Formats: sequence, structure tokens, C-alpha cells
Amino acid sequence: MSQPTELTLTRNQRRWILTAAFCAWLGAGMQMGLGTLVAPIAADSLLPRAIDDVARLATPSQVAFAGGPAAVGVSGAKIRKGSVGSQFALQMAAMQFGAAFGGIFLGRFADRHGRKRGLALSITLYSLGSAAAALAPRTEFLLASRFLTGLGIGGTWPAAVALAGEAWPDAAKAKVAGIIGMSANVGILLQALFSQQLQITVVTWRTAAYCGAAPILLALLVLKLLPESPQWLRERTGTAVKEVAPITELFRGGLIRNTLIGICLAAVPLVGAWGSGKWLIPWSGTESANTQAVWALGAVIASALGGYIAAQFGRRSTYFVVSLATLLVNWTIYDRVPPTNPYFLPMVFLSGLCGTVFFGWLPLYLPELFPTRVRATGIGLTYNSGRIASAVGIYYAADLMTRFHGEYAEVGKITSFVYALGLIVILFAPAGGDARRKPSEEEKRLLAAKPI
Repeated sequence: MSQPTELTLTRNQRRWILTAAFCAWLGAGMQMGLGTLVAPIAADSLLPRAIDDVARLATPSQVAFAGGPAAVGVSGAKIRKGSVGSQFALQMAAMQFGAAFGGIFLGRFADRHGRKRGLALSITLYSLGSAAAALAPRTEFLLASRFLTGLGIGGTWPAAVALAGEAWPDAAKAKVAGIIGMSANVGILLQALFSQQLQITVVTWRTAAYCGAAPILLALLVLKLLPESPQWLRERTGTAVKEVAPITELFRGGLIRNTLIGICLAAVPLVGAWGSGKWLIPWSGTESANTQAVWALGAVIASALGGYIAAQFGRRSTYFVVSLATLLVNWTIYDRVPPTNPYFLPMVFLSGLCGTVFFGWLPLYLPELFPTRVRATGIGLTYNSGRIASAVGIYYAADLMTRFHGEYAEVGKITSFVYALGLIVILFAPAGGDARRKPSEEEKRLLAAKPI
């Protein structure tokens, strides 16, 4: 059957494309939720069990902090707590680094070889990464599996956003952005509910990781049944289109400013979510699954409305207000509302509500910055370069976790201030994407040769 043109793409085909993109990013959200819940338990399972072994993990500075070599045995449990917290951070950093590279290079793959091929490959990678985690015999292997999972998560974002955005007309783009934006948080919520039933422990965490490989079936359906983006097909088959180096083009001419601003705008909520917000989950201890479920419930609502709010109240004003609100909420929780406080879960809900408006905002705003031929590459580069910053932030948070001996509140208070950067960055951002970006000479020739 021949591929549909832009004018013959039916409403049902658009719905199937949106459904597939939603499910793919939902699966990625489940991987993120699974990683957050499993990471500290897996680390606790794979690290040495005996106190004497734990003491041997201590660095000279930790020994001195504990009061000398004689005191290490007494503080061994505290050292172990810091080691588990550090491993949690390293696993999250490995996933973020993988997502950064996956978003950049698999985004380019989607521009060159098609949106649906890029989406299918990305789903396959995060499914295989979850299966590999289940087989990990040591923490080093676990880190490698998290990196592989991250590759798939990072590649899913640009392919899903580009595919869905190009299938629907401009009037529907805010709704499409909200649907895609909330899908990952729906996945995180479903994973939390699933984990409540499974009761993830040092015995069952491998089983949970195996379950994370199920979306590979979705990859096969996407590859076999889903229509390709007609907008991408038109550009790839047009005689006026010449072969370009997409990543290089993003850093020259009229696109470099948008690229750099997009990277900064994506970095703030990503660093904030993974370097600050996610500490709420291990901090809550035995209530981690409940905490993640409550946070994810707020996140589903906020990310679903993010695109609509931005369309109604303006891109820049929305981003500014949300940055300020998230900073205040997160810092307040870590400073004044510990897990034993009856207001902890309501505040966690508020954290999820404030901190994830960004993820409905980004799928609306980032595609507006780039033309079709480099859209998936641009989305992947900007969003996932933010993940590099996030991974670096988490890596240093791991060091803070060791220094504070597993005191999540102290680390969370420090990392909450990343949202203050958002208050500054948004002042330099264009007000409305394509409306503010002048087309290049090549784009003008394309539009003249092939009017819509």
C-alpha cells in the first residue's frame, strides 16, 4: 500500500499516530518510574551486605568524618545509606546520559530514515535495557543497562513529538502537545500503582525489570502498521530538498540562537525533576511507591494542561511562573515538610503539579523553533542536551549524598535552586516559536516550490 500524502491522511490515521506516540512515551515514562523505584533497592541488593564490607567502602574523608578508624564500624550503617543514595544518583545519571545521546543521535536517525523507524528503534532499546537490568550481577552492569534504557527514552521523545505534531493541523497542536506531555507521567503513575501491588523488594526487583521489556511488542506494531509522517515523506522526496548535515545546521545561521535557548529551557526542568524532585521518592522510605503515585498524579494533570496553559497565557509568562512556583514548593518540602509530616503527600502532589507543567509546555514550544527537515534532530538535541546537564547535576548530587551521609533533605534543598535559572533563561526566549523565527533562504525556496 502506498504511503499517504499530506492531503490524504485520514482522521483515523492521525488518531492512530497520536495513540502510538502516546503509548511509546507512556512506556518511556514507565521505564523512568521503574528506574526510580528499583534503583535504591537494586543497589542495596548488589552492594556488600556485611557491616565490615560496608566499612571498607568508606573513603578517608568518611572515616575522618565518622571520628577515626575506630568509629567506622559504628557508622557503617550510615556509610551504607550514603552508598545506596550515591548509587541511586549514579543510576539516574547513567539513564540521563543515555537519554541525551539517544535524543541527539536517534533524533537525527528519525530525520534521515523516518519518524516511525526512529520510534520503533527507540522503544526496542528501552525495552532491552530493562531486560538487561534484570540480569545485572553487579552495580557496574546495572549502570550499563540504565544507559541503554536511557538511549531508548531519549530517542522516543523527538520521534514521538515530531510524528504526532506533523500529523495534526496547527489548530490541534496545543492539545496534541498536552496529550504527549502527560503520557510519560501517566506511565510513571501506572508504574507506581503496579509497584504497590508487586511490592518491589530485594527479591522481586528483577521480576519488575523483566516486566519493563514488554513494550517491545509496541515497537513491532509501530514498524508494521503505522503510517509514516506525510510531511517528512514530502520533504524527503521533493526535488528541491538537498542533503544536509542536520546537527551542523542547528548551530549556524538563524537556528543557532533557537537551539541554544531550547537547550537551556529544557535543561532547567530536567535538572530540577531528576536532581531535586526525584529525591522525594527514596527520602520517603517504605512509602516510596505511594509517594511516586501521588507525585505522578499531579504530574499527569499538569503536563496534560501545560500546552493549553502556554497557548492561553503565553510561552514566556507560563515558564516564568512555573519556575518560581516549583522552586518555592520543592524548597519548602525539603526544609519544613519531612515524610513524617501529615502534609508531606499533599505537598508532593503540589510538587508534581508545579514541576511538570514544563513537560506539556516543551512539546508545544520546541517544535516551533525548527523547520521540518531538522525538526526531530532539533527537538532531540535541545531536549536531551538538557539531559546532559541533568546527568551532570545528578552526578554531583551523588557526591553531595555521600557527603551528607544519605540526608536527602539537605541535597534536595540545594538542588531546588536550579529553578531560579529558569527565571533568567526565559527572558531571552522568543515569544512564539515559528512566529518569531525568520525562515532561511532555503526554506523560502522550498515553500515557493511546494506550497501547502
